[in-house]
Amino acid sequence: TTDIQKILISNVWNNFTNNTVATVDGDKFTIASQQPDNDGFEVLGTGTISGNIITVNYSVTDHSATPAATDVVTGTWTKQ
Repeated sequence: TTDIQKILISNVWNNFTNNTVATVDGDKFTIASQQPDNDGFEVLGTGTISGNIITVNYSVTDHSATPAATDVVTGTWTKQ
C-alpha cells in the first residue's frame, strides 16, 4: 500500500512558477499558507480527491497591494 502524505500542484492560479505543496489526509488535502514564488502572493486552501477528479477551493492574496487584494477560486481539476 502507498501512503501519500504530500502532493505537489503545478501552475496554481495559472500563475505560480513553483509548485504548491498540499498535505493529504485520506481523500482530502490542505494547502497550507505559502508563497510558492516568494513574491508576496500567498495561496491557501482545501480540496478533495475522488478518482481522477479533484475539487479545490483556494485563495490567493497579493500582499504588495494596499489594501491586500484576495482572489477566491473554486475549481474542478482532472488528475493527470
